[in-house]
Amino acid sequence: MNAPANLIDRLMQRRILEFLAELSPYPASPEDGKFNGRSMHTLRQFWYLDQHGLIKGTFGPGQYESALRCWEASITAKGLDFLANDGGLSAVLNVLTVRFDADTLKALLSKRINESQLPVEKKAGLLSWLRSAGEEALKSATTRLIDAALDKAPEALEAICDVVG
Repeated sequence: MNAPANLIDRLMQRRILEFLAELSPYPASPEDGKFNGRSMHTLRQFWYLDQHGLIKGTFGPGQYESALRCWEASITAKGLDFLANDGGLSAVLNVLTVRFDADTLKALLSKRINESQLPVEKKAGLLSWLRSAGEEALKSATTRLIDAALDKAPEALEAICDVVG
């Protein structure tokens, strides 16, 4: 269920992050500068950013027994990366590398060759090549297969959609 639009204020959240980035590494009180830190709307934005790890806020009792207030806040590395156009260091550090060992790759390709509609003699030739292929030949063939799949991206994306549901 989505929160009502008036609860989440993206413009204010960006302003908060930019304000804290300017002060970084020092914390600030939401009452400093641009924000009315006592308003529920402002508190809600600080709380939301804190819950997502974009800022680190210190929250505590306010003026009244049931009131909550943000005493100070500072931007986190995740918050700085969020503001960065390139995703910051998170984009660099969160690279996913997928590796297949040669035997696994050969098994996958063998299965696909056997299931294909190729003539028997072509299948036999490909399987023979695959059994004797060295690592560099296998890398080269895999790169060509990936290029061919990317050339057929619309069909490949449809296949992924079928898997995902």
